[in-house]
Amino acid sequence: MCSWILRTCELSLKHTGEHIRIAVQEILEEFGVWRPGNTYVTDNAANMKLAIKDLSWLGCSGHNLNLALSHVLKDVRDPDQQGDISKVLQQISVCKGIVGHVK
Repeated sequence: MCSWILRTCELSLKHTGEHIRIAVQEILEEFGVWRPGNTYVTDNAANMKLAIKDLSWLGCSGHNLNLALSHVLKDVRDPDQQGDISKVLQQISVCKGIVGHVK
């Protein structure tokens, strides 16, 4: 299994499924890798699912894990119950900051 970043670019149009599909397809065609048999991995956003609705798609396991952990850990408020949870929450916050900066 391989993972490659072919290009990062700003999509100036509204981020609809159709616009995303066109942009992704153009990039993949430019590099000669647009093939119906490919499996595409994205987050679970509706526009991303719509963009590749008739192609093979998988939800990103890292994104799913982040969503699950964030949901589970957001309700931990009592400092007496946190223990080492505060360190985990701090690391999640740092990771989210990095992702937000890169986005």
